[in-house]
Amino acid sequence: MEAYKGFVDRIEDGSYAIILIESINKEFVIDSSDLPQNIQAGSWVDVTFRGESIHSVKYDQIETEKAKARVSEKMDLLRQKKKGSSFRKK
Repeated sequence: MEAYKGFVDRIEDGSYAIILIESINKEFVIDSSDLPQNIQAGSWVDVTFRGESIHSVKYDQIETEKAKARVSEKMDLLRQKKKGSSFRKK
């Protein structure tokens, strides 16, 4: 069995989850009931394959928290740079 890091890109209609696996450049659509509990869009997962099909999906809490921290830091930097409009009012 092969394992890869995946990213839950979105969950559509509460029924289907789209998982992106960048290392193999593929997108997978699975039933959202096959996801671990409390998984939401933006979560990182470990995906195990058996042949061409997904065998298991496990939540990667550490990678998810790291990604959220990176995004939060970048948002903070953007907020600090925002000093109002660069256009002058007449």
